[in-house]
This record gives sequence, C-alpha cells and structure tokens, in this order.
Amino acid sequence: MTRPRLSRAARARAVAQERAEETERLTAGVERRLLGMERLLNRVLLVKTAYRNGKLSDARYGELSRRLHGEWLALKAEYAEQTREPGSRRP
Repeated sequence: MTRPRLSRAARARAVAQERAEETERLTAGVERRLLGMERLLNRVLLVKTAYRNGKLSDARYGELSRRLHGEWLALKAEYAEQTREPGSRRP
C-alpha cells in the first residue's frame, strides 16, 4: 500500500520541521560541550591560583594537572566522536 502523496506545502513543512529538530539537537550538543569546557576551565584556574599562592605542593599540583589534562582529552575525544561523519575512517 502506498502513502498518499503530500502537497508541496506539506513536504516543505515536514522538511522545515526536520531541519529545526536537527538544529535544536546540534545546539543542545554544543551548549553541553561548552558547559563542560567552562567547568573544566574554572577548575584549572582554581588549581593554578592555589598553586601560585602556595596552597598546593608541587606533587599535588602535578597530580591535579594530569587529571585535568586527561579530562580535557576526554572532552576532545567526545567532541570528535560526535562530529565524526558516519562511515568516516577518521579516528
């Protein structure tokens, strides 16, 4: 059984709705990544400030720096995974 044929206006509305949904999905993803980066940056600044003010030892600063760097790499990997096109061979 075939579907009834949509009018030109109905097809245009359906396409516009799909585009709006895709734009909303992409916008939400960007906002989520930006929030994650902002939180990470705030933590980096707090750690650097505490270290400069002598509140952290060199060892503790190094440990926190490595952990924060790992979180940054994870954010980058997540972004790369989300923006990779299906069928792409890019890592």
